[in-house]
Amino acid sequence: MAVSSTQLLRVIQQFRRYYDRHFSELLSRTGLSMREIHVVLFLANHPAHDTARDVTELRGLAKSQVSAAVDLLAARELLRRQPGKAGGKQMRARPWPGRGRSSRVPAWTRCLPV
Repeated sequence: MAVSSTQLLRVIQQFRRYYDRHFSELLSRTGLSMREIHVVLFLANHPAHDTARDVTELRGLAKSQVSAAVDLLAARELLRRQPGKAGGKQMRARPWPGRGRSSRVPAWTRCLPV
């Protein structure tokens, strides 16, 4: 059975809606956006890939979205920035458990899939 591109796009859209619905409680509880959740979960689940470039390339998010999410998460003290090994503009971002508005951050960063 051949699958048309339209059918494939519909399945992808349905999956995205399904995936996003499962985060609705977390979104309301933490006040984070889905974009921020994607970044935090990626960083929590892939500690070796902790630069904005890594998130952009491996998660498929736009660089501007990742940068904005990292800025907001750092401002809320949910991420901490560290200079990269090469210095310069590269920064490494790591989840900062137990900081910010929600003390539940460590639990949900460890248990939810990317």
